[in-house]
Amino acid sequence: MRLILTIFILSYCISASYGQYDLENLSEQYKNLKNYTLPKPLVNYKDIKLTGGLNASTAYRPLIGNDQNPLDYQINTQVVLSYKKIAIPFNYSYTNGKSIVSLNGPNYKLPSFENFGITPTYKWAKVHIGHSAMSFSKYTYDGLRFKGIGTELNPGKAQLKFFYGNLFKKSITDYAFKTNFEDPFKRKTIGISLGYETQLDHIHAIVLKADDRIFDLIQSPENIPEENTVLSLKIKKSIIDSLNIESEFSYSGYTPNGSEKYEEIATGNTTYNMLGLFIKRPSSIYGSAYHVFLNYPYNGNQVSLKYENISKNYNSLGTFTLLNNIERLTIENLYTVKEKIKTNLEIGFRKAPYTIGTAESKLEFIGKLRANYPINDKVNLTLNLSNMQNRQRLYHQSLHSIAVDSISMNLVKFNSNVSFQYILDEEKNTSFNANLFYIKNTSTENQQLLINQSINHSLGATLNFQTTLKEKNIVQASYSHIRTINSTNSTTILNPSLSYTHAINDKMNYMSLLAYNVSLAESNSSSGIINNNTAQYKITKTTSANASIQILITTTEFAYQIKDLQFLIDFSQQF
Repeated sequence: MRLILTIFILSYCISASYGQYDLENLSEQYKNLKNYTLPKPLVNYKDIKLTGGLNASTAYRPLIGNDQNPLDYQINTQVVLSYKKIAIPFNYSYTNGKSIVSLNGPNYKLPSFENFGITPTYKWAKVHIGHSAMSFSKYTYDGLRFKGIGTELNPGKAQLKFFYGNLFKKSITDYAFKTNFEDPFKRKTIGISLGYETQLDHIHAIVLKADDRIFDLIQSPENIPEENTVLSLKIKKSIIDSLNIESEFSYSGYTPNGSEKYEEIATGNTTYNMLGLFIKRPSSIYGSAYHVFLNYPYNGNQVSLKYENISKNYNSLGTFTLLNNIERLTIENLYTVKEKIKTNLEIGFRKAPYTIGTAESKLEFIGKLRANYPINDKVNLTLNLSNMQNRQRLYHQSLHSIAVDSISMNLVKFNSNVSFQYILDEEKNTSFNANLFYIKNTSTENQQLLINQSINHSLGATLNFQTTLKEKNIVQASYSHIRTINSTNSTTILNPSLSYTHAINDKMNYMSLLAYNVSLAESNSSSGIINNNTAQYKITKTTSANASIQILITTTEFAYQIKDLQFLIDFSQQF
């Protein structure tokens, strides 16, 4: 019994001592845990931001013919994922095609289109992946879209721009009635721009090389592979007293038919070998382009002296609206009269050919004038005059200025317009606008004027009146009258319209448009009525949806016909 009692007492003492040790250990661990701080995560999720937007729409046209899909849909998204100083923009666009219904022409559908690009950016570094665009200079590469890779590095005074991929064809041919945009080749292109810039001066050396790689042996006069190499040097220098000189010198080797056999060059050390980057073929031609600009600011104004010379054979597959075979010298003055009237006057001389394809040229006076005169707080007057010649990208229109994807180019020889704006009541947003214009132009194709193309003379006027009624309801009435005359035909277009927007509540608006279009031509006349009813609903501060019904009715001497009926749903989300 005494032995058992002894064992019990010893067991109790041992357990008590261990229990005391455990309690002391737990207390010490609690103190350590209380003072313990978690390590900082590698990525702070609060610094991650997502901005941008998403837009999706679908249109159903039940009256489209059996050979076309009556359902059109598209999606466009631009999202930027950013973390501290790192930004990654995502761009994606897709459409299954677009149905085009014209007032007095055939209906057609444009092909599908897909575009995807990523542009990661960190401080002075930017990378282009997929579909993207950059710009080097006016004579070399100027904003055409490419599919490939590229980079822009600007760590300080040094600068590098580079891209490699397929340059999309710059053809300005009207694709309205074609069902396939693809050419039987890929335009493999590499572009490099090396520069050194300070706050006042810069110098850039540019190389652009583009070759059409044939993957389809079937060719046509419209689809002939081309080759091009362009070398350029661009300089800007501040001389004295803010006098700046800017110049660019470019040299181009261009082959309109890249399927020809290679032609040996006897004088390999001449500039014709383009530093070994250009393959000379029988059809190859060489050209130069350069300009020198002197600019001097004074008393808040500015005066410039400009000289430009672009030879007949100069061509670059990286530009879209470049005029060649031209030489001009002008002086430009930006001047403010009595601190109110802002003017831009440029006058000089140009030496240009009489007609495309001839060596004969003429010297002619050129100039442009833009003046803006705010008569008072309610009345504003603007004047534009120009015969400088510029290429203009136009979208064909069906009715009531509805832009479509059919593109053509115009060479504007003379442009003039007078715009008048009168604000009747600022609180009610009531205003009246009038614009009178005259344009003299001719169509262009593939950067060459059509020799037998007649010149168009367009004279017209547009009037617009807008006012806000009670409860923020807006009424807008407009009228346009355009007459176009050429050597073969004359056309007059009359287009009155009336629209009404009603704010049902803070989230929902309703808009109704009624327009009438009359096209009077010597050979063919037509007219049509368009009615568009749209409901806009703001779901949240960043989410909205629209639904609309549009109907196009063509009218003849004997009957009315519904030519187009469209049901459209549009969804938009901002992040």
